[in-house]
Amino acid sequence: MLRRTSLCTLIFCCLSNLTFAGGIIQREPQSSDPQSKPSLYRVCGLAEKTLALKDVTAKTMGAALIAGALWREDETYARQLFQKALAFTTVSDTENQTLLSGLRQKVLVLVAKHDALWAKRLIDSSGGSSSESLSQRRETNIETARGLINVEPDTAIDFALRSLQGGVSDSFIWFLKELKKSNETAANKLFLQCLMLLARQPVTDVSQFTSLGTYIFTSPKLEGDDSTNLIFTRVGDIGIIDITAERPGTQPALVRAYLEAALEVLTRAMSSPDQQQPSYALGDLLLPKARKFAPDLVAPIGAAMSALSGSIPANITQESAYANINKVTFDSVEEMISRAEKLAGSENRDVAFLDIALAIVASLRNSNQSKETVVRVGEDGMRKSAAKTVMPVYPEEAVKRGEKGVVIIEVQYNGKGVVTGTRVLETPSLSISGAVVSAVKQWRFIPSTLKGKPISVRGKLTFYFNIDENGQGRVDNPKQYQ
Repeated sequence: MLRRTSLCTLIFCCLSNLTFAGGIIQREPQSSDPQSKPSLYRVCGLAEKTLALKDVTAKTMGAALIAGALWREDETYARQLFQKALAFTTVSDTENQTLLSGLRQKVLVLVAKHDALWAKRLIDSSGGSSSESLSQRRETNIETARGLINVEPDTAIDFALRSLQGGVSDSFIWFLKELKKSNETAANKLFLQCLMLLARQPVTDVSQFTSLGTYIFTSPKLEGDDSTNLIFTRVGDIGIIDITAERPGTQPALVRAYLEAALEVLTRAMSSPDQQQPSYALGDLLLPKARKFAPDLVAPIGAAMSALSGSIPANITQESAYANINKVTFDSVEEMISRAEKLAGSENRDVAFLDIALAIVASLRNSNQSKETVVRVGEDGMRKSAAKTVMPVYPEEAVKRGEKGVVIIEVQYNGKGVVTGTRVLETPSLSISGAVVSAVKQWRFIPSTLKGKPISVRGKLTFYFNIDENGQGRVDNPKQYQ
């Protein structure tokens, strides 16, 4: 089996006029430069061998990488290779759906680097007009944008804009924050366009709107300038992102634009019962911002909250419901666990335990545990040393939105086998990453030692979130660990 790293090496060798033995040329390479033909012959021979490989990942990515290398010299053949690579990713069974979808996405990114219009046509031709197909195209567009952001930023922005046709996704919000690092003007413009889109919708998903707010807001409990870090907490019996602080350097005009869009969202929430509670909570978080940045919006936002108050549980309107938000510091972990165990309903307890996970992460910054030796191991080592495992629960809202894909999370446990830190490296959505963090925090590991002394161990875990043909969500471990 030919590994992808080997393929990259072989491509490099061929393009560098190094010898590649055994290539069978099945076509005449087209190039206006006679000196390049020997190398092109070798690359074409490599392509034919790659297409014959049995491993779908190797032959798909191999063909796509060769196509990219050949594009300038022989565009016609490069297109043929891209088409064959895409054909390998056709989903014919649910077992390999996640793998093949991921491969197709990577090929589309490579196609977009050379021919953005072709990549757009390929994305638009997938699926039909159903909401699931629209959601799939949205995710494909934004994932393509993510893949291009560091190499073709203008093209990346174009694909990000296209993704908004299917609504706002967590991936889009991540893209905005990444774009801001290199082109704040373009990111701000895209943020405003997104606000306009959400404000025009008959009913807006308030959790997504709040997530978008993390572009300009954050939690006062967070340290550092990593914009991808979030604090989830409870307001009454619902979970919400803490956006009570402004990010340094945030433009007042952006805050006002967000508040104006929020007013539209709150006003329309009356027609959607499941959005009423989070809408009221959001309004409460935004009132102090309105007083600071847009005093003329205080009364309208208050009126919208008043209209909602008659349709939601009374506890959401009480000041005590916002105790977690208003605290400057966290309670002790023991206090939070005690309260969480007393809550009614598994969903409420899950949200509360997420609070606990975040408290542990915050406390780690000043913990003496940081002095403990940390050893990094592979996923195989992490799973073999696990004494207790808990599988993530697929969030219902993620299933409804068609959010699926791979989650890779970095986990660290201490010398007692207790998880002390997590960092999500890859995720299809915020709600899914939250579910994984909540589950992994409950894992326990066999304590490890080095030279007789306890050590902390760090490694990665992978989970696959799939939605079957009946619309049922399923969470799987990698095959080798099932």
